[in-house]
Amino acid sequence: MQAKEKVRRAIEHREVFPLPYRLKFVPVIGRKLQEVTGLPDFDRSIGNALAHLKMTLQPPPPHISHPIGQVDEFGCVWLTDEYTGSNVVEHPLADGGIDTFPFPDPHWPPRFETMARQASAEQDRFTLFSFDWTLFERAHFMRGMEQFLIDMLLKPSLAEALLDRILAFNLAVIEQACQLPIDGVILSDDYGMQKGLIMNPKHWRRFLKPRLRQEFELIKRYGKTVCLHSDGDVSAIVPDLIEIGLDVLNPVQPEALDLPWLKREYGKNLCFYGGISTQRTLPFGTPEDVKAEVGERIEIMGQEGGYIIAPGIVVLADTPMENVLAFVEAVQQQETL
Repeated sequence: MQAKEKVRRAIEHREVFPLPYRLKFVPVIGRKLQEVTGLPDFDRSIGNALAHLKMTLQPPPPHISHPIGQVDEFGCVWLTDEYTGSNVVEHPLADGGIDTFPFPDPHWPPRFETMARQASAEQDRFTLFSFDWTLFERAHFMRGMEQFLIDMLLKPSLAEALLDRILAFNLAVIEQACQLPIDGVILSDDYGMQKGLIMNPKHWRRFLKPRLRQEFELIKRYGKTVCLHSDGDVSAIVPDLIEIGLDVLNPVQPEALDLPWLKREYGKNLCFYGGISTQRTLPFGTPEDVKAEVGERIEIMGQEGGYIIAPGIVVLADTPMENVLAFVEAVQQQETL
């Protein structure tokens, strides 16, 4: 069975075995894995059934630069470390100016040129347009986390104005992406902490749910699968996400969510994508622990379809190589678990 069909069967809650999977690693682990295995393209060679495709970001104007950080197309300054990832350290709207701030052009001509070629070349795998930092994250990247949460409480009209500008950009981008030969869109917008949401659920429902609904509806209009990546404990809003049309929830972190409960309660409505512990088992377990966890996820989460194996987040730099290799072996040899 082709990789794309395996993923479709999982999303449609039809039995499929071996289960589809996608393993993703921070660069330092990816390089080590490539050295150990000798695989020239380990993303495809290890059997990943899904391909996450990115658009090209518009460069900032030449006069906007930063001595140590990288400025993105929205004017946010990022510091990147291959071990810990990337973080925004300067926020262009920290002092206001939302109405006049120049947003990037969603129709910038090169934005989808590379992705269009990639999508055409990946037709044997399930292709997702991976659209990062779509609503809440983009807003707090631009205003600062603390300030944007204050805005939601004390300056709701300002919060609404910023989210509406972000939404307009997003809808224009999504519309273009959905005209390419892709299978779905995965929106990334983290709402969860280790326990509970970052904000009161009522504020999520006021500020984010109606705008997320518009994005989901546009994706569905093109007949594409709707996926959402949101770290942490998002259990309080899972019914809302189902209501507005979510198909696939990622990364379902086992440290933050009760996965058997999630499967019992919502397994008929959602496909779960993720679930292998990157906080406990992968960094601190044994290779046998890793294989046992993969087997347990297959047994519980994979019943009647609805599950794609993946790490809870990207496999991090503190993961021993023997556990990385055990993870790869476990997903490749599911029949023996």
